[in-house]
Amino acid sequence: MSILIITNPRSGSTALLTTLAKCLGYRAVHEPLNPILKHPQIKGIPQLDYSDIDFDNISKDDKLIVKCMTHQYPETSDAYSYFLKFAKQFEHVIILSRRDINAQATSYAIAQKRSKLSGKNDFQTQYSSDYNISQSEIDAKINFYVNEKTKIELLSLDLNINITWYEDVFSSYSSVRLKQLGEIRNIDYFNEKVYINRTNPNHRLRKDSNNRSII
Repeated sequence: MSILIITNPRSGSTALLTTLAKCLGYRAVHEPLNPILKHPQIKGIPQLDYSDIDFDNISKDDKLIVKCMTHQYPETSDAYSYFLKFAKQFEHVIILSRRDINAQATSYAIAQKRSKLSGKNDFQTQYSSDYNISQSEIDAKINFYVNEKTKIELLSLDLNINITWYEDVFSSYSSVRLKQLGEIRNIDYFNEKVYINRTNPNHRLRKDSNNRSII
C-alpha cells in the first residue's frame, strides 16, 4: 500500500520514512523533487536514482513510501496544486510537521550552517543544543516556516487529513507514537516492535550539554 509523507524540513521525516520502510519492507523514496540529491559535486549527498519510478502513475498497491518537502515541487506548478493532485495517487498520506517552530527553525539553521562549514551534507548527525547560532539566523528560518506551514495547513484541510506532529511521532509514550500511524499500523507484516524502538525519543539528533536527547 503506497504511502506519501508531505512535510517540512526538521520534522523527523527522514527517520519516519526509513522506520516505516524497515517496518513494512517497503522501498523508501527520499525527496525525489530535491535537485541537490542529484548533484554529483556535493560531498555527503547520496546520489539517488528513481528513474524506474513513474511518479505520475503511482499505484495505491505499490510498496513505496515517498517523502516530499513542501518547498520542493515542479517549476510548472505551485506547491499546493501539485501536492493536492500528487497525494491522490497514494493509499495513505501522512502530513507531517512540528508544533515548536522555534526549535524547528533552530535545528534547520544549525544543519545548514554545519553543512556550509563542512562542505558536505550534515543533516543527519547529532548536535548540541548550545551550538553557536545567531538569533538572526533562526529568525530567517522562522520566516521560511511561516510560509511552509501555511501549505501544510491548507493541504491538511483540503485533503481532510489531520496533521501528524513530530512531538507525537517521537513521544516518550509508545502508545502515543503508535496512535499516529492510523490504518498504516494494520498493513500486513507491519513490525510494531521495530517501530516502537526506532521512534524512541532517545534516538533524536538534538542533545543537551550532557548528551541527553531533546525533543
